[in-house]
Amino acid sequence: MNNLFSWYVPILLYHEISSDDSTREGSDSISVEHFERQMRYLYEHGYQCLSLTEYLRSAQQGTANGRKAFVLTFDDGRVDFLTLAYPVLRRYGFSATMFVVIDYLERRNEKPDAPLLTWEQVSDLSGAGIAFGSHSCTHPHLQSLSSDQIRYELSMSKQHLESRLGQEISFLSYPFGESNDEIRKISAEVGYKAACGVTRGELGLYNLWRYTCNREDTPLTFAFKLTRWFQYWLRLTNWIRDKTPFVKFVQPIKAMLLSRFD
Repeated sequence: MNNLFSWYVPILLYHEISSDDSTREGSDSISVEHFERQMRYLYEHGYQCLSLTEYLRSAQQGTANGRKAFVLTFDDGRVDFLTLAYPVLRRYGFSATMFVVIDYLERRNEKPDAPLLTWEQVSDLSGAGIAFGSHSCTHPHLQSLSSDQIRYELSMSKQHLESRLGQEISFLSYPFGESNDEIRKISAEVGYKAACGVTRGELGLYNLWRYTCNREDTPLTFAFKLTRWFQYWLRLTNWIRDKTPFVKFVQPIKAMLLSRFD
């Protein structure tokens, strides 16, 4: 295993912060009360909140061993980060990285079902210490695009953010957490220092695993996600799903059967 990841630091992923769990559906939502309890747990148990830059620097320099730490990331650029999550982060002295979809800012901000940040709000949050990264231009399934289209999505979103914020944009979050060898190669070529996925594929600098936190998390499951045992469990389940001979045999049969009912 790469020495970069010998120090276990959970990178937590959030999407929608809602005012009330009962008013939202879907696995990407968590109530602000639930979110606050998770942040309080981290604070009270002595965890240090690191930026992605701090995490990579500490890991690469070997200065991280023995520290309890975590990283916070938010995908999509929703206004509820500003109105609900950010006040909680300020209360506990935590920061975060927000990954935004460039073409959706402003243009979709007036949609009542998914209000997004404006460029002015992005700029204000950046000035207040929130880091920003790219979540592509249009949030496509990158694996379905040509090489030129992938390069455009990743490079133009980076350049646009850098132009707007006046700073280097070092990190990318893959839409839907999806990547492959070609996408990771292009991510490096266009200048990202690292990229975030989810818990699929081989863990690496251009596929940093992140653990989704949502309304389904109990205090026990959230605490489990902070331990290396959670990563071991995910590696085991990924291997069972993707590598074992039986599963490899069953997968094409399952696909054929499902296609008959489409």
